[in-house]
Amino acid sequence: MAVSTPPQSETRGWRWNERFPQMGQEPIPVERVTSPDYFEREREKIFKRCWLHVGRVSQVPNPGDWFVQEIEAAKTSILVVRGRDGAIRAFHNVCRHRGNRLVCEAAGSGASVFPCRFHGWVYDAQGELVHVSQEENFYTATRGALDLAAVACDVWEGFIFVHLDPERAEPLLEFLAPVADYVVGFPFEKITHELRYQTALRANWKIVMDSQAESLHAPFVHKKAWPDLFSSAEHPYSNYLDLTFYDQHAVWSLGAGDYKPQGVEAYALSLGPATAVAGEWALDIGGRINPTRSKEWSLDCLHIFPNLLIYILEGTFHTHQFWPSAADETVWDLRMRLPPVRTPADAFSREHAKVLLRDPFLEDGFINEETQKGLESGAMTHMHLQDDESFLRHAYWAVHNAVSAPE
Repeated sequence: MAVSTPPQSETRGWRWNERFPQMGQEPIPVERVTSPDYFEREREKIFKRCWLHVGRVSQVPNPGDWFVQEIEAAKTSILVVRGRDGAIRAFHNVCRHRGNRLVCEAAGSGASVFPCRFHGWVYDAQGELVHVSQEENFYTATRGALDLAAVACDVWEGFIFVHLDPERAEPLLEFLAPVADYVVGFPFEKITHELRYQTALRANWKIVMDSQAESLHAPFVHKKAWPDLFSSAEHPYSNYLDLTFYDQHAVWSLGAGDYKPQGVEAYALSLGPATAVAGEWALDIGGRINPTRSKEWSLDCLHIFPNLLIYILEGTFHTHQFWPSAADETVWDLRMRLPPVRTPADAFSREHAKVLLRDPFLEDGFINEETQKGLESGAMTHMHLQDDESFLRHAYWAVHNAVSAPE
């Protein structure tokens, strides 16, 4: 049944929906986060047909460096390697002999070849098949014909993206535009130190992403860890400063509220950038970051469809990646990026940042799993979103638009 929408009046707190009215105002059907059939459509129409972020160039700084990214939503494993010529390439992590997993480790360096443990076929760092055991016994050509299966691979601002269907892939910059222009000039390449959390949750990937894409929950879920990090007496519900939609992608901006670090936390923040609190370590923030030029600005977030959030802070950035394996299973991969550690004070500041974020993310993870249980209970058929949850509404719209597209 269609849901009627009351006319907007001056008394309503609607600011964002009118910026992208095609996403509608109707409640979101629960089946979009509980239905295995819907998830299978996401597999086929999104994760197998879209540019996906898989890592940073800093993970493969030298020829022969490599890492593996599991993409269970597309039922594949991807090997990313920097070749002898310096180019970064990506391949299905599958030996072309009988389909064995080629590389079992998560990452490595200095590899000139990748031998298959099953029957000894060997591939070089360019993905070329260079050795076949008992090659003379095969009925058809092997070397020159059975190189590793390549996927499209490209780099933007040091972020490595792959597309599993090279024939369908539009140029990466075309896919990212105009979000790519938003951060022109931001010094990603200088912010190389990584702190990482990763966890598997029994929750749909969109539910997990939702909790990192709005701060309305912060005064409630994080009232002990972060009682006023994103809220203030003037704005008690932690609303967005700005929210802009770019078809599939979106960007939002958030203020820092009345948060005043104390004690050890204040000391750690004085030593370097770490959290959503602006400090004296500001690097040259370029592009259109902090579009409202608010003095309360804390961070901007880029949502790159389908499953990547990039937090841009003062002197640091975070990436949140949400990798589903089933309708109710998600790996949440959080990587905090900070300037490199040069002194013991730097190291203390960085580790404190990691610990400071730990408890709120644990709280979010618990809420994600409880939300999934509630949605699976049958107690409700729709989720009801308000205007300051328009980012969530847009993300659901973009996903549904993709899974509903004709073949």
